Amino acid sequence: MRRNGTVGGSATTYLAPNGTAYARQVLSTGKTTYLAGDRAPAPNVTDLVRPSVVEFANLTDLTYEGRATRGGVEGYVYEAEGVETARPGLVEALNTTRENLHAYRLVVVLSAEGRVKYGELSVNFTTDGQTVAVDQRVRYEAAGETSVEEPEWVAQARQKAARPDPNDLATERFTVEAPDGRVDQYVTARRHSLDESRALGPQINENPVYRNDFLNQSRVGGLVRVYWLAAEDVQRVRVVFHYSEDEVPGGNESALTVVWDDRDRPLLNPLDSTVHPENGTVVVTITDPGRLERLQGETMTVLQYEHYVETIEDRRIRPALRGPGIR
Repeated sequence: MRRNGTVGGSATTYLAPNGTAYARQVLSTGKTTYLAGDRAPAPNVTDLVRPSVVEFANLTDLTYEGRATRGGVEGYVYEAEGVETARPGLVEALNTTRENLHAYRLVVVLSAEGRVKYGELSVNFTTDGQTVAVDQRVRYEAAGETSVEEPEWVAQARQKAARPDPNDLATERFTVEAPDGRVDQYVTARRHSLDESRALGPQINENPVYRNDFLNQSRVGGLVRVYWLAAEDVQRVRVVFHYSEDEVPGGNESALTVVWDDRDRPLLNPLDSTVHPENGTVVVTITDPGRLERLQGETMTVLQYEHYVETIEDRRIRPALRGPGIR
């Protein structure tokens, strides 16, 4: 099925036998763009003419002119000319008033089955202090048929569809194999941001401040600093820490928690995380823009948090997290 139309340019939609829609748009500037799949308008016979023909026709006092030819298309012709043919609903739909509707003309050509074969719309009106002029002609060919030959331009549209749109959201995984457990970081952002970035993913933190015997009693999994894009470019970050069951103090996996060092508190700060004992992972997901900005570049690890707090209370000490070392 194919349709053609012009609104300061031209647009053609082709529906392939497998149901995929392709569209070619030629702008008044001469630039040609291609759309495919869910980006192309679905060529449904009723929806194709909205709102320029069907909805306008339902709000217009049309006069039947008999069987004739308009725009090179023969069929049963209905016409309306003059602002007086516009019903109140049309004036309201244009967000104007009867006094500000300056000119109006509508032509609809139907097939014997009642399908729209051709439409012309000309309307001039003022709304919000601006004058708007619309001159549209739409022609429908081979509606309901599957014998339309594939236009040559569809090959170009198909090639474009095969290339990812740089503004689409994409998720990329970054992995580091730390000696004490693998860490995966999944960053969801605009594809072009991911392609342009060179500083993403977790990095092993070798700072001895975090690798002391005290913390090692409660720590499970990798010790990393996490990096992603600027907060305005990121939709979501998911950090996955892998651990071994035999490393968990007391075997209590449910108490495992991702923590980070916010440097303004004496204790490592817990994050809202989820333990998956079935595959030995602890996962933290960050979507809040403020949180994404704050946690950028910070140190994270996994602690058996109850054990960590109890050890501090038993020894009545504060963890020495501000000792010498390079962050």
